[in-house]
Amino acid sequence: MIGEQPDQLGDAFAAFREQVLPEVRPTGIDAVQRTVRRRRRRAAVVVAAVTVVAVALPIVAYAGLTDGDRPPGPTDSPSPSTTGSASPTPSPTPSPSMVDGRITREQLLAAAVDLPDWWPGAIDECTTEDVRLRPSPDGTSAPALLDLRHGDVDGDPAAETVVRLECGGGDETARQVVAFDRDGAGQITALGQVVRNGSGVSDLTEFEIASGKVRVLVVGPDRVRQWRTYSWAGDRFRQTGGPTAFASPSQTTAPPAPAFRLTITATDMVYGPVEADSWRRATTTVTIVNASAATVDYPLVTFPRNSRDEAEHAIWSGCPTMQGRPDRIVCVADPLGPGEQRSIALAFITHEDGPPGPATLRVDAGADSDGTVLPGTGQETTFQVSFS
Repeated sequence: MIGEQPDQLGDAFAAFREQVLPEVRPTGIDAVQRTVRRRRRRAAVVVAAVTVVAVALPIVAYAGLTDGDRPPGPTDSPSPSTTGSASPTPSPTPSPSMVDGRITREQLLAAAVDLPDWWPGAIDECTTEDVRLRPSPDGTSAPALLDLRHGDVDGDPAAETVVRLECGGGDETARQVVAFDRDGAGQITALGQVVRNGSGVSDLTEFEIASGKVRVLVVGPDRVRQWRTYSWAGDRFRQTGGPTAFASPSQTTAPPAPAFRLTITATDMVYGPVEADSWRRATTTVTIVNASAATVDYPLVTFPRNSRDEAEHAIWSGCPTMQGRPDRIVCVADPLGPGEQRSIALAFITHEDGPPGPATLRVDAGADSDGTVLPGTGQETTFQVSFS
């Protein structure tokens, strides 16, 4: 095969001349100059062609001699090198879809759930596995669902479901506040126990969700009540606000707090006709007076809820802080100096047509902005409600 290379070269050059280099013979000086330039280009092309053939023939010969036994080379072309200092930006990984832990009361009562442990003093029948909750306490040991709230408590930020549960009765009543969520399959599962009674806490009377945290009203010795705040710490709930213990007997001999005395009056109110949004509206003007010699930092105006009147608290004036509870609405007013008085307009709405009758408001001195009342500091007033 190597001996045949001269003939192959000759044939290649002949074909090249016939197809690429046809002879053109123009006349005149311009034609001669063009011919010289053309011939120089042809010479360069011929040299390149000869070089290509000279390199290609040995490779072809080597391939024929080795009968295809040469190891195959890489099949992938190398990636071109990047220029500049910037690195390629990786494609963003899609985040998993949020699982909504908003569980209705009916769904929770219909499910069999596992619960965190009750306090050690609970009766043995207070079960924790595969539990069917009752809609209300019935005097038996079956766990019952007392309250239910929704809100994001683990920062995911989908909503979870927080409930207050009870088991047993009498001196052995066990209560706990538990947060529920859904797993990836949509099944109801306990996220964690917020707090339970025991260890000095005799009762858990109510709770609320605020700013991603759970606030629970706990009851201790002598019916002392405290608001304590709990936050999700990634694996369980931890207390992050409020008192951590009740006063010991030695602490009860501390100097008494200033003797606060507050008074309250309220004007009668008349509901107007039904408006376009189907509500009737009315307003009462409340006047509170600090009749003591010390400033009240947290005057608390409280409206006990009834079945007729609803507080339109979004437009209550003079209430920098509002506390919504299942049984009452609390307006935490600005500090009130000694002898100072303040008037606050409180708006109400109703779907009812009557009957007319009294409603109640009260004022107390608070220990904090959470609505903790200092006993013996308040007064109650009654005002009349009518319909136009």
